[in-house]
Amino acid sequence: MVKVTQSVEMKSVLIGDILAEVAVHVFEPENANRTLICMHGFAGSGLDFKPLAETMVRSGVKVIAPDLFGRGQSTFFMDSRYYTPRSQLIPAQFAMQMATGPTAHIGTSVGANLLAGAVSMQRWKTCGFVMNDAAIETNSHVDKFKELLLEECHTYFDTKEEAAEHLLTTRNVTYLAGERRADFIENRIMEADGKWRMRYDPSLGENLKPQRNFSMVDGFKKAPCPVLFLTGEHSPYRHDPAYAEVAEENPNVSRATLAGEHHPPSLLTDEQILLVSGYLERCFNQSAFAA
Repeated sequence: MVKVTQSVEMKSVLIGDILAEVAVHVFEPENANRTLICMHGFAGSGLDFKPLAETMVRSGVKVIAPDLFGRGQSTFFMDSRYYTPRSQLIPAQFAMQMATGPTAHIGTSVGANLLAGAVSMQRWKTCGFVMNDAAIETNSHVDKFKELLLEECHTYFDTKEEAAEHLLTTRNVTYLAGERRADFIENRIMEADGKWRMRYDPSLGENLKPQRNFSMVDGFKKAPCPVLFLTGEHSPYRHDPAYAEVAEENPNVSRATLAGEHHPPSLLTDEQILLVSGYLERCFNQSAFAA
């Protein structure tokens, strides 16, 4: 049996006049020789990747999954002005500094965009990259989900059970059972002022409002590493023409669809974990960076 250490490392950084902290979840097998860096979605946390990490560590992969600011155990600024693209890149930079050996990357939704930006700035020095249901250019596909989050930012529940039911239903994960269900609930909700809410800073809602256009299409067309665009069967991105355009022009890019999943796939089921871990294992074995 592989000996694994699970820990949370707190990293401090000065942002404006605030000494902020980033919580970095680390799953580390003895004698780790490779690293997987994970970045969660808008309303998630690094612990969303715990089931995937528990699979990856069995093959000697160190898994690093930070909490973005305003989520999980990282600093809640309670002021939207501090959630800039620059500050939101800091957790990814901390994670990269902690990597051991050849490194691969996976991100969910907005976390995938942040991580892709960080990796591309380092000239794509990655064994492989998984984009889990993330837009690669401005579109209106997720307006409905944004409306849900904007309302949710200011929603409080009288009981923990009500908050948990809302969480499982809106994230389309009512099928979760046992420890994974319990962990998902504990990691995603919090007590506040005698009531319960989702575990993210409500001021993040300001970041969901219309912003300037962006496009990562050209960057992915030139990506020299393996890239997987992963979507759910019912995801708004499944038929995104930008995905098709990139995959057609770059032989390093492939696509996969998960049956029955919505936006974004949770990465909490055995099917999803095996697909992603198998893809990443091939990336590690085939990459020039693994030499």
